[in-house]
Parts: sequence; structure tokens; C-alpha cells
Amino acid sequence: SARGYSKLGALSRSMLGQLRFIACQYSDHAERFLALGASPERVGVLGSVKFDVSLPADHAHRVETLREQWGIEKRPVWIAGSTHPGEEEVVLAAHGRLKARFPDLLLILVPRHPERRAEVGALIDAAGFSQAWMSAVQAPAGRDVVLGDTMGELLYLYGLSQVAFLGGSLVSVGGHNPIEAAVCRVPIVMGPETFNFPDVVAAFAEAGCLHLITDAASLADRVADYLEDEARRQAAGAAAAEVVRVNMGATDRLLELLSAEVRAAAGLPLPG
Repeated sequence: SARGYSKLGALSRSMLGQLRFIACQYSDHAERFLALGASPERVGVLGSVKFDVSLPADHAHRVETLREQWGIEKRPVWIAGSTHPGEEEVVLAAHGRLKARFPDLLLILVPRHPERRAEVGALIDAAGFSQAWMSAVQAPAGRDVVLGDTMGELLYLYGLSQVAFLGGSLVSVGGHNPIEAAVCRVPIVMGPETFNFPDVVAAFAEAGCLHLITDAASLADRVADYLEDEARRQAAGAAAAEVVRVNMGATDRLLELLSAEVRAAAGLPLPG
């Protein structure tokens, strides 16, 4: 976007001059606005509201209840969340490789759109895996794959898992937000297509808790690395949660900014 606005120099500067304040997510965003001619006193870095995620109050209890109901207390578990067409085949191929090394491994496969349940279920069958569907309230004891075809449960399913693959990243969708997995203290794996959240992905990658893969073999290898090394897995999960923690607060900063602007426009004194 900045490249496009730079081609309209005078017009862009005039437009930016009409804004009271530009609240940027990251410092490089602020630098681009300044390069386009925005006044420094009207530009600030407030952070991304995407990081203001917290676990529901019942998260720990619900995760433990699911683990007991499913009878998977002693099974290793990984999850592929928010997958799209073309990705499930890769995930299932990776699961096949992993099952050769971890025979008791459970995959939780959650398509982005639950209405694809029959399609994804057919892919699971074709891959030769036994399956249970969450919508059917089936206990997955002894099954190879749980098909997550219900809404509003992804945070709990991340909590059940030791490693998370985030979908939309092996196809040209741009990836889905990894913060929900991170707040559950889960190491993250994604494909190369992460253009929806480049700065968020970079923050986790720099902390060593998010890794990019390209195919079933590299996905299986990365998941296996974490399944085999509990200390490494826990360190990566802690690092992911820490990235979320240090980036929180943008919502409050935005509310404070807006409150000050509204009070100033109304001629009211600022609080405090």
C-alpha cells in the first residue's frame, strides 16, 4: 500500500494531513507513514489488538474434561487447525509418517469451514485412518483422527495438543492467526503462505516457537522434533506465550487515545 501511495506524493501528503492521529501496529508501519509525509506528532506505535487474547475462564477445566472423556491422557496429540482444501491431504500424509514413529499418535483435524466435514471425512478414510467426529460426540479412544467439525472449540483443542499446524498457509490463503495456539503455550508450524499476518508470524519465528514447512515430509519432521523432546516443546510453548504477553495492551492504548480525542473535541478536561 505504501508503494502505491508514494506514487501520488502531493495527494498522499494532503490526505494524511487531514488525519488527527495514525495509530500504527509496528514501528516499520509508522516509518512508512512518515516517509509518505505524515507529521511525526500525529504518528504513534500502539501495537496490534490481535495480541489481546485471553483464555476463557473454563479453559483448563474443559481441556482436562475432554482429555478424560476421550481417554487420551497418555496419548501424544497434534492438531491441524483451520485447514483449507489442498492442505488436509498434506496433513494426513504427514500423520502417516508420524504414526510410523509414534503409533499411538492422535491427530485433531479442524477444517476452517465445518460444512466440509463429509469431504474431509472422506479424505481421512482414503488415507486409511479411523476417525471420530466431534459433532457425533464419539469417544476417539483408539481412533487415529478426530475431525473437529463444531464451532467455537478451537482454543480447547489447541489446549489438548502438543504441537499445532496452522492452516491456510500451504495454499494461497495467507495463513490464519497463530496467536490462539500461542496463548495455549503450543509450538506452531505453518506453511510458507503467511501474508495475512507477516508481523505476527515474524514475532513468533524470532522467538524460536514458530517454524515454516513446505510439504508433508518437513511437517512430519518438525512435529516429530517436538514430540520427541518435551523440554524443547515446553520451552517453545513458553516462548510463544511470552510473545503474546509482551505484545498485549494495544486495545487499552487505543481506547485511551480515542477517549482523549473525544474529550478534546468536546472541550472537556482530560482525566487525571
